[in-house]
Amino acid sequence: MSEFKFSGYSLTVKRLAILAAVAAVYIAVTLALGGLAYANIQFRISEALVLLCFYKKAYCVSMVIGCFIANIVSTVGVIDMFVGTLATLIAVLGIVACSQFMPRSFERSGMSKYKAHIISMIAASVCPVIANAVLVGLELYIVLDLPLIISVLEVAAGELVCVSILGTMMFLCLEKNKQFMKLITSV
Repeated sequence: MSEFKFSGYSLTVKRLAILAAVAAVYIAVTLALGGLAYANIQFRISEALVLLCFYKKAYCVSMVIGCFIANIVSTVGVIDMFVGTLATLIAVLGIVACSQFMPRSFERSGMSKYKAHIISMIAASVCPVIANAVLVGLELYIVLDLPLIISVLEVAAGELVCVSILGTMMFLCLEKNKQFMKLITSV
């Protein structure tokens, strides 16, 4: 069987392979950065990949599974597998909501389609900043007894750099490549 249908979505072998590859890249990049990807000062470059969910909600599965597996070796402990993954789940759902509802709202107000797209992506990139800052910041406060406000701000700063700045710039540049867009939207 080369196709599985669920609730109107057809999961082919190709789609499954792409989703698995994206999860594997998230895990590999997170693990390659080691200490920079965990604890209070996080610079998790793999988080830029969450913006794939802006293009196709199917990537939510890749991000959640990738985060869960990458957090197995977290310096915070096993709890990070659940708290960090919950933060990622909330973040990607926010990204999907921004991608589906914001562009149309902006366009109805007279904004150009391209400008609405950029503003929606920037807004979507803030979802992981907020979700991770609050949940992971609170986790660091409870588990590692780190100062709450400082932990929240440090996690937010890392997410802002990796997702809102690097991730948004990366995807806005990659959008110009038709082959890349064809690949990521084929899931």
